[in-house]
Amino acid sequence: MSDDIFLVSVGVSGGLLLLPACKFIKLEKFVWNTRCFIQDLLMPTDQARLLALALIEIRNLLADYLGSDVDAPMSIRVAAHIAYALHNEAQTTYNNADFQLDHATRKIAVIDQILGVADGAALLSRFGV
Repeated sequence: MSDDIFLVSVGVSGGLLLLPACKFIKLEKFVWNTRCFIQDLLMPTDQARLLALALIEIRNLLADYLGSDVDAPMSIRVAAHIAYALHNEAQTTYNNADFQLDHATRKIAVIDQILGVADGAALLSRFGV
């Protein structure tokens, strides 16, 4: 076997992840470990998938409370709009894919304009946006 050093690069969402070089003799095991690490890093966990599925269900249950002219308590209307705003992202997460965080945060921000509240801004503030 050769003692040549190889650089392993793996494409990931948002850029290229360069992994440390390894000797050829260890390459097969290293690539397997790297694949597992990257899968764990990029794929939603079962917990995230369950939460995503729950959000999709909440969106379905609250669908009648969408709109700017609905006779219901504001907290229910806000919850309906948050669930609706994020249901596509929840579906994406459930399907083991990623989504654009900035798109999701913009959708949440629009809720305040639709309903004349500040709940979207408060949620985003708690998230650090």
